[in-house]
Amino acid sequence: TTCMIPPFYGVNVSYAVSAHFLAEGTPQVVLAMAASPNGLIGNTIGLSIDSNGGCGWLKTAAMITDPRDTGCGVAFDDKVVFAGGHNKTGSYVGTINVFERDTVSGIKLVESLQLPVGRELLGCATAGNVTVFAGGKPPHPPAPYGETNEVDIWHHNNNSWTRVNLTVERKKVEAITLGHEILMAGGEIGHHPPDDVAGYSSSVDIYNTLTGRMRTAQLSLARQYFAVASAGGKAFFAGGFANDPTQQDLSNRNNASQPLAGFR
Repeated sequence: TTCMIPPFYGVNVSYAVSAHFLAEGTPQVVLAMAASPNGLIGNTIGLSIDSNGGCGWLKTAAMITDPRDTGCGVAFDDKVVFAGGHNKTGSYVGTINVFERDTVSGIKLVESLQLPVGRELLGCATAGNVTVFAGGKPPHPPAPYGETNEVDIWHHNNNSWTRVNLTVERKKVEAITLGHEILMAGGEIGHHPPDDVAGYSSSVDIYNTLTGRMRTAQLSLARQYFAVASAGGKAFFAGGFANDPTQQDLSNRNNASQPLAGFR
C-alpha cells in the first residue's frame, strides 16, 4: 500500500517524522514535526490503513508543544514519542512529547518531558522499559563540535535518566531495536580539528538494556541516510550516502574525508 499525504492546511506537507503504535487499533501511524512552504506545522497527523489497503487520514487536534522538524519518533507500550528537533528560529529543542490514542480526537498528548540537551538530527529507539535518544546536533558552542556523543536513556518504569556515550560524536544516527539491545549506527561526523574535514561514521554502538553496558561493531561502509530494519534476530543496514568505498580503515574519523555524495 502507498499512502499519499493530502495537502492539509492548504499546502503540501514534508519532512514529517513517523511513529507506529505497537498496540492494535487506529490510527496505526502518527506523523509529526512536519514542515510546509508556510512554515512548521504543530499538528500531528494520523494514518489508518484498512484490511483492503485503503488509507485514512486524520487531521488531528493533538499538537506538539513546540513546532519543529528534524527530530525523531518512536513507540513503546501504547504510546508514540516525538523528541528533539529545531524550531527554525535559532533554537534546538529538547522537548519530548508523548501521545496516546483517544476515542474523541484520535490522538492526545499525555506527557511532555525534556532531554538533558536539546538537539536535532538524533536517533531514538525503544527496548523494554528503555528509550534511548542518541547523538544529534546540539547548540555549537557550547558543544565542542557540531555533534554530540551523548546518549540519553529514559527508563519508563521509574521515570529516571541515565547516560552513556557513543564512540564517535555524530548526528543522523540510525537507531533500531534487536531483542533487548539497541543498535545506534552510522551518521555524519562534522568538521573536527586538526584536519577540519567532514565525513561519515561506520560505528555501531550497541546498548544492552539488561546490563546497561555498551559494546561496539562496525558497518562495512561508513554512511548516513541509510535504511534500517530487523527480522529473524538480525539487523539490516542498506544503502545511504557513503565515504569513498576504496578506503580501507572505515573506523578512523580522519579517513572519512572524501565523501561521495551520490554513492549508494
